[in-house]
Amino acid sequence: MTPEEIKDADFKKKNINGKFPLLELADGKTLSESVAIAKYIARVNAGSKLLGKDEFENAQIDQWTDFVNSTIIKNLYGAVGPIFGHPGQADAWAEAIKNIKDAIRVLNNHMTGRAFFVGDTVTIADIAVVTALALPMQLILDAGFRKGHAAISTWWEKFSREANVVKRMGNVVACVKTIKPLFPKKDEAKKDAPKAAAAKPAEEKKKEGDPLDELAPSTFVLNDFKDFFLNCGDKAGAGMKHFFEKYDNAGYCIYFVHYDKVEGEGDKLFLMQNMMNGFLQRIDHFRKHTFSMTTILGDEPNLDIEGVWMFRGKGIPAQMIEHPQFEYYDKKELDVSKPEDRKLITDFWCAKADESVINGKKVRDCKTHK
Repeated sequence: MTPEEIKDADFKKKNINGKFPLLELADGKTLSESVAIAKYIARVNAGSKLLGKDEFENAQIDQWTDFVNSTIIKNLYGAVGPIFGHPGQADAWAEAIKNIKDAIRVLNNHMTGRAFFVGDTVTIADIAVVTALALPMQLILDAGFRKGHAAISTWWEKFSREANVVKRMGNVVACVKTIKPLFPKKDEAKKDAPKAAAAKPAEEKKKEGDPLDELAPSTFVLNDFKDFFLNCGDKAGAGMKHFFEKYDNAGYCIYFVHYDKVEGEGDKLFLMQNMMNGFLQRIDHFRKHTFSMTTILGDEPNLDIEGVWMFRGKGIPAQMIEHPQFEYYDKKELDVSKPEDRKLITDFWCAKADESVINGKKVRDCKTHK
C-alpha cells in the first residue's frame, strides 16, 4: 500500500491498531495480529493440521506463540534497531541481546530430540518461531552461539530451507559473526542534553580526553619512528635496528593478533581482503598512538589474518577493545627481549605481499596502519 492509502480515513477505520499485517475478508470484516490471522486461516481450511491434532496440542501452540512474542519479539527492536541505525544505548542493546539468547536456550532445550515444536507435524508454532528467529539469526546469533545450541539451530536451518518458507521469507542466511552497532560515546550523547546543564561549572562540561594523551612523556617518539621506518629502504635491517634501539618498553606495548575463523571462512582471498580492509577502516580514527602491519597468510582455502600491533601505554587501549570485531581476535603480548618475538615483529612489519613468508605461510596481502 502507498503512504497515501494508509493515511486514508476509510482504511484507518478498518485497521484499528494501525499495524500490519491486516486481513480483510470479502464481506469487509478485518483481522489484525499475525498469529490470530494464521489461526483463522488454518481453521477455515478443512484438513489443516496447523492447529494440532487435539485441544492439548492447540494449547501447546498457544504456549509457544505467546512465548516468542513475550521474549524474542518483545526484545527484537532493541536488539536489531541500533544495528540498522536507529537510536539506542549500548547497555539497553546488550540487555535485549541477553534476553533473546535466554529465550533461545529455552527453545533449544525444548527442541532437543524433536523434529517439530508441537506433535509430529508442522504447526503454527513452527511458523511463528522460524519467522521470529529470522532477524536474530541473520544479525545476532553467531556461529559460535549456534554451535552451542545445536538443537534449535539445526531445526531452524532445516525449516527455513523448506520451499514454502523460502517462498515467503526468502533465503535467510545466518550470520558468521554478530553485527554490532556503533553507539555514540557518552560525551557525544550529552551534546543534546537540556540547556539547563549549561549552568554547571565549565570544568564539569569539559569533554573527557584520550587517556593516552595524558601519559608521561616517552623517550620513544612514535611519529619520528613512523617517518624513519616508512621511508627506510632497508626496513628489515636499518629500520628494525633503529626501532629496537629506540623502543621504550615502559611506555609502549606490542601484541600479536590472530583472527579466530569459523567454518567456511578463509577459503577465498578476496573475502579475507574485504574482512581485513573492513576491520582497518573501522579503526581508522585511531592512528596517533598505534602502528601495525596486518597480513593475510597462507593459501586458499586455508587463509589467515594475522598481525602485530604496537600501542602507546601498557595493555590494549580502549579504542581497540571497543572495536566490534576485535573480540574475535586472539591476542598475545610480545616481549622485545626475546629473540623469537623480535623476529616475529620484524617479519610482520617488513612483510611484502607475494614475497614474504611468515611462520611457513606466504604473505598474500598486507596493510600498514600508521
